Order: sequence, then structure tokens, then C-alpha cells
Amino acid sequence: MEKIKSFESFLNEEGKSGDMTADEVYKKAASNKKWYYLEDFEKELKSGISVEMEHTEDPEVAKRIALDHLSEDPEYYEKLAKAGLVDEPAALKNLK
Repeated sequence: MEKIKSFESFLNEEGKSGDMTADEVYKKAASNKKWYYLEDFEKELKSGISVEMEHTEDPEVAKRIALDHLSEDPEYYEKLAKAGLVDEPAALKNLK
């Protein structure tokens, strides 16, 4: 039977964005021509932090989780909202 990881060990694992900064994730997305405007990326990141705060009380952890998602798909939170899977008012406000 596989052992369940502790939350601390989960947080210590490197996510998809590794140790990339928000600026580096944005530049990666822009280079793939998925994002053209920094303003749009910032809205998506703010929404992501709002959404991920349901998993933690630490805004830095929420930001890291959001950056991991955005490094894979820069429209991750917009897609969640369109699918009706985002109900955090702050996140929805940022995506409009």
C-alpha cells in the first residue's frame, strides 16, 4: 500500500514551475504566444492566488500553486471559471 505524503513533504516538492518567479512564468507564456499582455497575466495570477487560498492560509504557498498551474496553462483559471468551477468572488472579479 502506498504511503500518503505529508503536507510538508508535498510543499517541499518542486512544482511544474520549479523555482521560476512570476516574471519568468509570464515570459515563458509570452514566448509561447499564449499571453501578449502582462496585465492579463497579472489578473490570472491574482485569480489563481484567490482560488488556491482554499488549500492554505499562506499567500506565498497559494502563489506557488498558482504559478505551477499557469506555467502549464496560462489560461488555467479563466478556463476553470468558464467551466463553473471557480466560486471565489475575488477570483471571479479579477477574471472579468
